[in-house]
Amino acid sequence: FEKAVGNYKGLYQFINKAFASMLPECYKTINREQDLGNEGLRHAKMSYKPIGFIKKYRCFFRVHS
Repeated sequence: FEKAVGNYKGLYQFINKAFASMLPECYKTINREQDLGNEGLRHAKMSYKPIGFIKKYRCFFRVHS
C-alpha cells in the first residue's frame, strides 16, 4: 500500500508519517511487515528504530496418501 516516485528524497518517509498521523490514538505501533531479504528495504525499515520484532514460525503439514 506504499508507493512513491524514488527520485523525490524523503517521499517514503512523508507517506509513512502521514499514514501514522491519520491513525486513531488507540493504535500505538505499526507492523511494517517483512523486508523479504532485501538489504535496502531492511536498512530503510531499521532507520525507523523498531521497538521489537514479531517471532515468525513456519508450519509444514504432511499429507498421508
